[in-house]
Amino acid sequence: LEQLQDHGLLEAVQRSGAHFERQLQALAAKHAAVTEVRGAGLMRGLQLAVDAGPVVEAARDRGLLVNRTAETVVRLLPPYTVSPAEIDEAVATLDAVLAALPAH
Repeated sequence: LEQLQDHGLLEAVQRSGAHFERQLQALAAKHAAVTEVRGAGLMRGLQLAVDAGPVVEAARDRGLLVNRTAETVVRLLPPYTVSPAEIDEAVATLDAVLAALPAH
């Protein structure tokens, strides 16, 4: 616990989590398929209006590992050491995946 506190990891995770939330909220505003952004910190979920399976598969095909925790929920759980640039890259990948979904 001292290592976490003394080396600023908790503060870094808080900053990364806030950045992640802002990016995902912007993604949700752009794509009607995303109906809600859930979670806290770096553990996030996207509630979708469509089946999450194809989104998970397409993200994996593009090099992003996410998983489906319910029929319409995509869970994102990056490591504590994730950088803002890596968050941006992941969200850009999800943006491309969501843009490629058939209109519903």
